[in-house]
Amino acid sequence: MASFEFLAVTVSIIGLSASIIYYANVLRNANKTQKMQLETRQAQLFIQICNQTLNNPAFMKGYYVIMDSEWEDFNEYIEFLGKPGSENWNDIFLVGGILESIGVMVKEGLVDISLVWSLMGRIVIAYYEKIGPMLKERSRQWSESRSEREKSRLEWKADYLYHELMKYVENHPELTV
Repeated sequence: MASFEFLAVTVSIIGLSASIIYYANVLRNANKTQKMQLETRQAQLFIQICNQTLNNPAFMKGYYVIMDSEWEDFNEYIEFLGKPGSENWNDIFLVGGILESIGVMVKEGLVDISLVWSLMGRIVIAYYEKIGPMLKERSRQWSESRSEREKSRLEWKADYLYHELMKYVENHPELTV
């Protein structure tokens, strides 16, 4: 009888061990699948960023209009900007809107900052160094007429994107701006 009990305990231990190993494999495979799905989604977003920026003639035209323009202060910038719907207005808002969108994706962890650096780091930095002071002045003016609750929503994601890129470059001394 003792051998039957020993056999039953042994079979139970082997069964439990097999189910633990099976469950561990299932979890490992699920994690691999989840990681692959995340990487695939990030790659899809990256391709969309390429298509909206460097592969987009309207974006590139707007970027060069901004970079080739001169203004000394916020008033000259507003004069350059013109009325809503004007060509300069559209160029500024097309480029700014796309960079704001990329900033949101980076902030939410959907796109890694290293990918943005590899694709268009210098473009983002040059854009922000040109337009950043104007964004800050616009935020200052808007915040004067807003409630405290509204002020918290005035964060520019292009500002966030620029600062994240600068942190990335600072942490990677092999990169040059």
